[in-house]
Amino acid sequence: MINESKIDLGDKLFLFFQFPYDYSGGLPVSLMEGVDLISRPYPEERAELRYVLPQLNLVGVGVPHACIRISSMHTERDCLFWTIIFALQLVKPLHIGVSGWLTDKVSALLTIITVFRNNKDLDNYCLADLEEAMRLVAKIGGIKRCNRNNGILTGLNILMSVTNGQSTSFFMLYNALFSALEALYETGRGSDKARRLRERITSYLSENFEWIEQEYKSGRNPSSHGVSDFWTDKQGNLSFSVTDEQYKKLCELHKIACETILRYLETEILPYNNSSSMCLKPSKGPIVTTGQIPLITSSERPSSPIK
Repeated sequence: MINESKIDLGDKLFLFFQFPYDYSGGLPVSLMEGVDLISRPYPEERAELRYVLPQLNLVGVGVPHACIRISSMHTERDCLFWTIIFALQLVKPLHIGVSGWLTDKVSALLTIITVFRNNKDLDNYCLADLEEAMRLVAKIGGIKRCNRNNGILTGLNILMSVTNGQSTSFFMLYNALFSALEALYETGRGSDKARRLRERITSYLSENFEWIEQEYKSGRNPSSHGVSDFWTDKQGNLSFSVTDEQYKKLCELHKIACETILRYLETEILPYNNSSSMCLKPSKGPIVTTGQIPLITSSERPSSPIK
């Protein structure tokens, strides 16, 4: 059984003040070897850490949720955690609030919440969603390890940063999403960039994106840096000083970028031609289990895509 209340030497816990999960199935949940979703990040007698622990019901922090514990067997734990958050957003774009992290010796506060929710009808995450997300984590790890195309990796990194709430400025998010699309679709330089972007997105996703050419011409401004047009309170509620139309544009651009990444993970076909740039090995078994840790190695890259 997973020990929920013990931090082993080298473990790192990432804490949530908002994690929309169906807790009726119970915790802990093992996401992969050395990575667990748990409900009690540390014994409550550690009073010096109470300011960062979500289960203590501090004013302004919110109700108890959960945390992800990553063991010392993973050398790049911060990168792995944010990849998991990004993958969860690809599965369902729900608001996730990260309040801090801690180890057996140190702790730090964070106030980060994802800003996109492309479908207001989406419910909480469930166990199947966690499994889908971890399959994507394995595939994204494969891209980073054996990538043969800088455009895919650049676009992926930009999209991850945007999706994980690294900026709260409309102009920064707007330009970053277009930068991600430019990298993913290799639009190059020149006056025809807007047309090429529209043609390649339309062809790759098999939908009509005529509007994006004009949007690129009229709205894309690489010199814009903007100000904090979005902000979140400590409960994770979004407040906007941008218009509904502007936010809708952000959501549409974000959706296109996410669908591009998902299609690439499914087909391995580059967004701008019909060649394959990498090979992924099929899944050899379940990735998510409750109560025990599955024996999954880093070389096993499941191939089941998110629909």
